Amino acid sequence: MNRLFASLFASSAVLFTVACGSSPPPASPTEASAPAPGEPRPSCDAIDEACDPHEDEPGLPKECHDLAESKATTEAACAARKDECLAACPPVAKQ
Repeated sequence: MNRLFASLFASSAVLFTVACGSSPPPASPTEASAPAPGEPRPSCDAIDEACDPHEDEPGLPKECHDLAESKATTEAACAARKDECLAACPPVAKQ
């Protein structure tokens, strides 16, 4: 009976050591994909410029405006939606 408890204790100690000694979890996708400060984002700038006059409109124009202005948005994320967003935010005639 003592051998059984000793064996269970040893197994538990090994599992605990392995579990606690493992490397930390990887960074979340948001952290890993956040742009570096000052990183150029020309697609985001183009969307922001086009959608700025439409920022109060519901739906896609507002979504695109918010996407482009977010500091967490990468250039790749803006580039992937650039055509869609520019189509949703047509030029506004100046008065």
